[in-house]
Amino acid sequence: MKATTITDTDASAARISSLPNRPTAPKEYGGGGLSSRQLKEYFDSYPELLRERFNLLLDDLAAEGEDSVTRVIKSGFREGGTLYEFVQSFRDGRILAMIPLGTSSLLVELNKMRAELDSCLQRLSILEGANG
Repeated sequence: MKATTITDTDASAARISSLPNRPTAPKEYGGGGLSSRQLKEYFDSYPELLRERFNLLLDDLAAEGEDSVTRVIKSGFREGGTLYEFVQSFRDGRILAMIPLGTSSLLVELNKMRAELDSCLQRLSILEGANG
């Protein structure tokens, strides 16, 4: 990922309130000695910082591969698991084994239900054949 947090240090360096009271006055008179161009750039520095970091975040959201947001953000679903792994577990069905249900998992319980249903259907087929 390219995006980073805007730290207090980043923000402080761009705050208008950090300018001297007389930013364009010469330094020997207590000013900042900034030219009009430098003062304009200073006023633009905070919005520019936000624009830059926001664009990096958008690039990260659109990225694919090992550096993508989904492969970096932790899902919190299991220790060390990423959002990408979480989504993949839905795609390939592994999520069913991860969802607790009673003393086992949803996958185990669904498999038991499927086996019981298959058994019922087989007995029904035998009954229909005998009555048929």
